[in-house]
Amino acid sequence: MKEDINLVIRANTDKKIRDKVFLVTLVIFLIFFSLGAVVLVYSITLTSKASALANNANDLRGKISSFSDQKTKLLTINERLVTIRKIVNTRKKIDEEVTSIISFVPENLTIDSIYADDTIVTIGLTSQNLTDFDTFLESKIPLMTKDKSLNIERVNVGSFSQKGSGYLLSVDFIFKTAAIK
Repeated sequence: MKEDINLVIRANTDKKIRDKVFLVTLVIFLIFFSLGAVVLVYSITLTSKASALANNANDLRGKISSFSDQKTKLLTINERLVTIRKIVNTRKKIDEEVTSIISFVPENLTIDSIYADDTIVTIGLTSQNLTDFDTFLESKIPLMTKDKSLNIERVNVGSFSQKGSGYLLSVDFIFKTAAIK
């Protein structure tokens, strides 16, 4: 056997190895801990940014929905304007037709109402005397129907009634469809 066995050196060497292993383990632990802390802080900042983006997205959705309501209203108005434009374009000659009919109405008859459709013009006439209506119906209306420039297809008496101390006559002038367009 050996007489020179030094047990202190070996214990000293084991302690140095243990200290080195402990230091390496501590350094590795600190590196992973630091990386974990960095990832945790980064995750928290991303979460806060994500919630801010979600709030921003909700605000933008609200604004977009208000624009959607405005878009719907604008489309409705646009459709109405297109419809009105079509109606106005088809009724270009209505004012001319009404004017030409009014020119045939005698002065002793009072025009009470005028209604114009795309093929019919209805005029309400009032008078105190029945002979005024008779003159209008017997002489003026035949002249109007014979006048080809008026494009009157036929004339109907819509109604006849007493109004106060006078009388009310409603006359429908039905035009050929080509005349109005």
